[in-house]
Amino acid sequence: MDNSERVSLGAAVAAHAALFVALSYGLTPRTPEPRREAVAVTLTDNVGEIATATDRPAAAASQSTPSPLESMLPPLPMQPSVEPRPQPRATPAPARRPMPRSR
Repeated sequence: MDNSERVSLGAAVAAHAALFVALSYGLTPRTPEPRREAVAVTLTDNVGEIATATDRPAAAASQSTPSPLESMLPPLPMQPSVEPRPQPRATPAPARRPMPRSR
């Protein structure tokens, strides 16, 4: 190790030591932790035994009347019925006959 490498290594060690000291003593500003709100907890078996909700909502208006937006739309054209095309079938090729060998 030559002289310039020793100086560089010493500077790096000194910088790391200074950083460690600065962070250990708290020279950097700290943000205060937010206070946590207390939560009320009830440990019992009979909570909510009596329903406090109102009666069931009334049934919705009849669905036969179109909404105003639907009445503005022109009627959709009838789609022609499309019959599915027949799918091609895979037929196996006939087996090859063995050819006699010529000698």
